Amino acid sequence: MPEQHSPSPGGSIRIAAARNLAYLPHYVGISRGYFAAEGITVDVLEQPPGHGTITDAVVRGEADLVLGSVVFADRLSRTTPSTVVAVSNTQTRHFLFQKTGDMAVDGSPENFDWNALRGRVILVAPTFVPTSWVAFLDILHQRSIPLGDIRLLVGYQPEAVVEEFLTGPGDFLLAGGQEAQDPRLREVVPLANGLGPVPWSVYCATRSWAQEHLFELNAFRSALGKAQAWLAEQNPADVAIAAQEWFPAITPRELHDTVAQFQRIGFWAKTPQAVPAEFRAWQAALIRAGLLAVDTNLLAMIEDPTGKDQLGDDDDTNSA
Repeated sequence: MPEQHSPSPGGSIRIAAARNLAYLPHYVGISRGYFAAEGITVDVLEQPPGHGTITDAVVRGEADLVLGSVVFADRLSRTTPSTVVAVSNTQTRHFLFQKTGDMAVDGSPENFDWNALRGRVILVAPTFVPTSWVAFLDILHQRSIPLGDIRLLVGYQPEAVVEEFLTGPGDFLLAGGQEAQDPRLREVVPLANGLGPVPWSVYCATRSWAQEHLFELNAFRSALGKAQAWLAEQNPADVAIAAQEWFPAITPRELHDTVAQFQRIGFWAKTPQAVPAEFRAWQAALIRAGLLAVDTNLLAMIEDPTGKDQLGDDDDTNSA
């Protein structure tokens, strides 16, 4: 258990976010008392997963921070000057799977040859947001693999996609690891191996709020960093136990396996600091895919307005 501290007089932070195991760091910060020790309270206002209007909660003053894709952060910035105040996740949780026993592509995930996808049939599982598809496209782009060299199969319902893959002719299934925990599937490679770290999910606030709430914001970052460090250091069983109170509908076994999977691919950020090079690379991928306008400048959103450096070592925000 964390050290017990009496909260110093401070404020509260309201976060608009979907209830998702992906966002476990702030739940850990609440339950282990990291936020209280920093003198703040944190409340999570649950929102529909993947819903683009999540930023409306901040615009209406119902929430202070919005957590989600940098696409949401960009959308908020087009309504009011905004800033990314912390990073939550630095990877996609999606994988390529084969059927168990299908050794069409062999070898370890670390040595996976993405060119082996040429000519193959890939069934794409539907998701709440298209960023997993963008990640896959960027992997192909980095390796100069034309999309036309791959045969894609899309359109199945989420609850049917695994069975359709197992009974159909597809060679690979592109799906989230948590949704595809089925003993009849063989994990081939995480997209994280091909993509590299990116700002997958971020906390964003209006600049006016950030400038007016320096104490709360700096306290939030400090506590979030402690929660992220705890998640990185603990074994999956202990993390799964901590997660159970927030996600009672998920079985203990599934929680354990998902946590172990997230830790293995470096899904949760290890610190809340923004890394400009990662923002730059992900912005380029999102623009190529059409999810961001060509005039988007995410780097301007990580220029810290609060007097506390959150940019990390790579602070060159001027190059495109």
